[in-house]
Amino acid sequence: MVLRFTKNIRSKQKQHGELTASELTTSQHHFICNAQRVSQQNITPWTSSPLPTNSRIAPFQPFLENVIIRLGGLLHFTLLSHDEKHPTLLDGRHPLTQLLIRHTHLKLHHLGLRIVLSELRAQFWILRARQAVKKALRSCLPFKLAHNPAGQELEGPLPADRVQRSTPFSVTGLDFSGPLYLRKDNSNHKAYVLLLTTRALHLELSSDVWTNFLWPPNALSATGDCPSLL
Repeated sequence: MVLRFTKNIRSKQKQHGELTASELTTSQHHFICNAQRVSQQNITPWTSSPLPTNSRIAPFQPFLENVIIRLGGLLHFTLLSHDEKHPTLLDGRHPLTQLLIRHTHLKLHHLGLRIVLSELRAQFWILRARQAVKKALRSCLPFKLAHNPAGQELEGPLPADRVQRSTPFSVTGLDFSGPLYLRKDNSNHKAYVLLLTTRALHLELSSDVWTNFLWPPNALSATGDCPSLL
């Protein structure tokens, strides 16, 4: 928007509406040039003099393309895109690099370091890339919440009913599930399943949650019309 504003001031033909793809590309080119210009001295664009031997980017065989420093390397004759063969060089400590990392992290829905780094290297080569990506991820609250270690709570002792000997069915649990709909005399009737748990599981149909249940199962059921399932 800033570049369009300055262009509209200097030109009689005004541009309005959404930013075009060419404007976005021009803006990215402008900010990358500025980031490389204000970075450390061994990343500053050079003219005809060779890079110093202690330069960090000398092993990458860098070259200038439209005032942007790109990496050389051994992938010149591959079928990859131009940005993949010759990525743009950026300093990991520059604010623009942090913004690019955060944008890529959000675009990938808060994925981790390896995937973010792989996505960035399709277009950029960042010095101290792992440290820069880690720094950006540490400032992302959703990523921190999703990757926090789970708490390790100490388990309490098992209940005495589960570890001590007892006679069958001396300790039970009772619950109802349903309702179920039964067809009888051309009409639907509600019924419930009575779950009686101990060291075994007993299922019994019940027509009402308030029906008294008789035990053992072979006794006369208070439900009347609902036979035992077992």
